[in-house]
Order: sequence, then C-alpha cells, then structure tokens
Amino acid sequence: MRPQEFMNHYKVRADGWSLDYGSALELTEEAVSKEKIQPEVEVASEDWGPVALKMGPEQALQDLVPVRVVDGVRRLHQRLVLELPDGFWYGGMGSIATGALEILPGQTRSLEQALIAARIERFALFGGVGEVFNTPLLIPGVPLPFQGRRISQENTPSAPVEALHTLMRQAEDALVNDLQNSQQIGLTLVDGPLQFHRIDRKGKVVGFVKSQYTRYLPSQLQFWVQRLAPRERTPLFGIGEDILSWYVNLGQTQLTDHALSGIVRLETVSDGSKTHLNQVIELANGLQALLPLLATLRHKDPRAPQNLVPVQALENALRRKMGSEMLIQRRLQQFLYSEIKAQQTKEIET
Repeated sequence: MRPQEFMNHYKVRADGWSLDYGSALELTEEAVSKEKIQPEVEVASEDWGPVALKMGPEQALQDLVPVRVVDGVRRLHQRLVLELPDGFWYGGMGSIATGALEILPGQTRSLEQALIAARIERFALFGGVGEVFNTPLLIPGVPLPFQGRRISQENTPSAPVEALHTLMRQAEDALVNDLQNSQQIGLTLVDGPLQFHRIDRKGKVVGFVKSQYTRYLPSQLQFWVQRLAPRERTPLFGIGEDILSWYVNLGQTQLTDHALSGIVRLETVSDGSKTHLNQVIELANGLQALLPLLATLRHKDPRAPQNLVPVQALENALRRKMGSEMLIQRRLQQFLYSEIKAQQTKEIET
C-alpha cells in the first residue's frame, strides 16, 4: 500500500494544538467513565443526533450576562531536593494565580477593569518532613512571601508540580464559592470540570472542558459527537447522580483536523427536577450560540479553538501579575546561594 493510499484509507488527520500543550484528544480504550451515564435526559437514544442552533447570540447574551470566566495558572520557579537521612526528597518553590474575567457586552472596559478577584500566592513545598515553617519566607527582590507547605504526594520528581496544582485547584474552588455568594445573576464559567468545586447555584456554574480524556457515551452515541458541525451540540446526558453534560463544536477547524477537533464538553450541576432540566436545556442552547463567538483563532492561540478568548486573556493577565519568571528564578538562586554559603561559613568557624 502506498503512503497516500494508507493515509486516505485510515483517515490520517492532524491535531491542531501546539506540541507545548500536549493534545486536546487523549482518549484511550481504557479511558471510559465508570460513572453511571444517563443518555436519555433530553431525548431518547433513538432520537439522538446534532442539535441545531435555536437562538441568536444577541438573545444568548441577554439571557446569560454577566458571564464570569474563572481560571488559575501555576508556575514552579525552582526545584529543590532535601538531603535527609532516609534519602532524597523532592520539593520546590512556586506561585499560583487565580482570578475571574467579567464579560459585559456593549461596555468598553480595559482588561484591568474586567479582571476581578485576582490573587497571587507563593509557596515553598517540601516532602519528607513532619512539618514546615509557619512564618512566611521573604525573598529579597521578590514581591509577596512564600508560605511553607508540606507535600503529601508520593516522593517523585513531579510531586512539587502536583502539590502546586492541588493548591491552585483549592484557590479556584474558593473563588467560585465566593462568586456564587456575591453574584446573584449571570453565569460563572469555570475552566475545567466541576468535580473540584462546591456548587450551590445549580445551573448557574458551568464547567468548560477543553481536552477529551474520558469517553462518557456508548459507541453508538459517541458517533454523533464526531459528526457535530460548527455550532451544533449534542443532547444533554447525565453523569453520576447530579451532573448534566453536553458537547459543543466551536468551529474554527481546518481540513486536516481530526473529527473531535474543536469539540468541548460542558457540564453543570442539576437539582434533579423537571423544571431545572428545562432551564439547563435553555442554558445549553444559549452557550451553543455564545461560545463559538469566543473561540480563539489558531494563529493567535496554540490551543485554538478550545481555549476561549476570555480564558486566554485571563491566563495572560494572571501570568503577568505573577512577576518575571527569569527575575524570580534569579532571586531564588541568589537567596539559596547566600543561605548555603552562610551555613558553611558558620560550620567552619565552629
């Protein structure tokens, strides 16, 4: 079989995401949800198929605004190794940043004005110790002190990153909870699944999942996810006891892309009532009209189109607020050098 025949026969397609960000598609044969799936929440299985647009973006904006996008970013500035009697333990020093970006169509606002509840925290993470220092560590030349935290993860080189990621998830959850208590109208769109968050305003907080790690639907229904045209969605389906989910095609794909390119999964928490189900259906219809307008373009974002424009803007703003990565690394290295040098000098003198 010639190469061209092989590629045509097996439908070889490209993954549009930059190599720096992995892949939006990481499904395997084993990556099947173990949750109870209810595919007939909105329609019967035999009636499953793409759901076309039912409203225009103007109506969607009127129904949903203000939309607050919540996200967090993390950065490990310096890896550390603790040389303890029982061996080497991994640690590190890093920062997390969380915040929300508020979308108010028709109003001209700067990014700084649209950014709400932005918070920067720095952590010194250590494994293999019973406790760490409880006084914030100030590093000369670095704004904001580092808080000591013990790493609970298994002692591996990736443990500091995993610990930092957990702290970021906890900060995002606190922010989502605060927004639910302070904002009684509009929609909160969380970058990622809702499993990490306490949800009180059911149907008013939506998880936006960019990457496909798990297959939730049986094969005969998963087929329809791959057949979605731009701005089409699947019917709603249930995951577990209280999650309602659906897929949307954001569009902005190219001829070379695979069948799930541009597909995102959305989810929200249901109270189980018929009235609330109808509200979530209207929510799904509104987001189906709104989100493709917010999709990024490939020449502007390495995770296009799934990384929405407001999410990209929020992430960039939070990274700037973290401070210069190179400068912080340099200050940390200077601090570690001076501390170790002082300790060696003290040992020589004694």
